[in-house]
Amino acid sequence: MGSESPHRQYQKIVTTGFLIRDGKALIAKRSETEAFLPGYYDLPGGKCEFGEHPEVAMQREFREETGLVVAVIRPYRTFSYLSDGDRRHTVEIVFLLSEQSAEPIQLGPDHSEVAWVTSRLASPRLRGAWAEW
Repeated sequence: MGSESPHRQYQKIVTTGFLIRDGKALIAKRSETEAFLPGYYDLPGGKCEFGEHPEVAMQREFREETGLVVAVIRPYRTFSYLSDGDRRHTVEIVFLLSEQSAEPIQLGPDHSEVAWVTSRLASPRLRGAWAEW
């Protein structure tokens, strides 16, 4: 948000999706040109547009980033954190997803590759999702 005042506080809602196939979860590597966490692996997802329902945003973002059509099973966890010198408050909703099509993955410009990983490689905040999924 380059047009934001240097002292203005703002909030955004982000959705990420947890999709398991054959016991492994899909993660995507952020492109090196991304401003936020370039080169890091994370769950596919992105921010909600103004007025957009988080579940709709999750389906849209997942399709844009992976080419996969998914359905939301249910919300899994919600995280809240400050960044940008405590100017930005982000609310992240992680959804458990089911795959609705067997299409091949087609990466969008925000990511350079994907991987299917086992639970032992997951962060502690996501390990429980395997058990609940």
